[in-house]
Amino acid sequence: MKSFFLDETRRLRTAWRLAIFGSGFVMVQLGIGIASVICLAIYLAATGSSLNSLAKDPRFLDEWILPLSMLTAVPMTLCDLGLVLLCRRFLDRRSVWSLGLVRPGRSLTNSLAGGLVFGSFPVVMVILTLLAAGGVTWQGVSPSAQTALLVPVLLVMAFNEEIVCRGYLLQNLIDVGRPRFGIIFSSTIFWILHSLNPAAWSSPLIPLNLFGAGVTLALAYRVGRNIWFPTALHFGWNFSQGILFEAPVSGIRTDGLFDIRLVESAPCWLTGGSFGIEGSILVTAMELCMSALLGFVMLKRAKQVVVVEENRFEDNGAADGVKTDGIRLDP
Repeated sequence: MKSFFLDETRRLRTAWRLAIFGSGFVMVQLGIGIASVICLAIYLAATGSSLNSLAKDPRFLDEWILPLSMLTAVPMTLCDLGLVLLCRRFLDRRSVWSLGLVRPGRSLTNSLAGGLVFGSFPVVMVILTLLAAGGVTWQGVSPSAQTALLVPVLLVMAFNEEIVCRGYLLQNLIDVGRPRFGIIFSSTIFWILHSLNPAAWSSPLIPLNLFGAGVTLALAYRVGRNIWFPTALHFGWNFSQGILFEAPVSGIRTDGLFDIRLVESAPCWLTGGSFGIEGSILVTAMELCMSALLGFVMLKRAKQVVVVEENRFEDNGAADGVKTDGIRLDP
């Protein structure tokens, strides 16, 4: 029997389960965030620096946000993954494999290689367009130790965001037959998670592009049918920005292989400003193209399912000596 809290299977309703998961997620972020700030304060005190004086420096956040992100990436991901697995197993009463933790495929639309290509190519095209348009300038090659260390960090961070936003939030809403709302909801959460990054509110294009990135990744999750395809896409996108080219990753500056610099006189709507190319109208166009392509793959796949079901129905009818007109499924 259904109730305010329980569904017909005597399981907590989706809204309550998501609320519990969200509360646990916020507690994890706050806990690790507070611990990292305490460790930073201890380090600054040990080196003779004043936390208050540094906090007044506008460059303070830019200087420490990347090191802190790198140090907390693994513990944050482990805690978030543990929360996801516990909630999926005991709160949702579903298999952990249903999060998309299955073997990736071999095609371009569900493999690791396909995700890397699909995520890297648009960024490379945007950077080359900005170079041609004079929005950024070429400074040379400048690899560092941080460049190498960023590779596993960005990979771990990409998986963390995907298992939370797509694997758990989106999948829960797909389970109850609300995939469209799931895409909107998970994309909104994805935007909120990046809304406190440096310069995240410097342009109206930035929230739009962050939400659009969430939509693209949600469609990639649905097309790939595993968590690894959108994770590879996410990593390929950030890899091309922060490691291949020295462009800010969602407002966070990194040391990259190829050093490019923003032309201050160029319009922010074109370059993205200090937030990086994710605030550019070029990225808006790329996200629309990527989402359209993924949507086309989903539509094509749905039509193939319709054909298969129609043939199966007609074959069964013919075998029984019954004339049928077939069936159609809503794509």
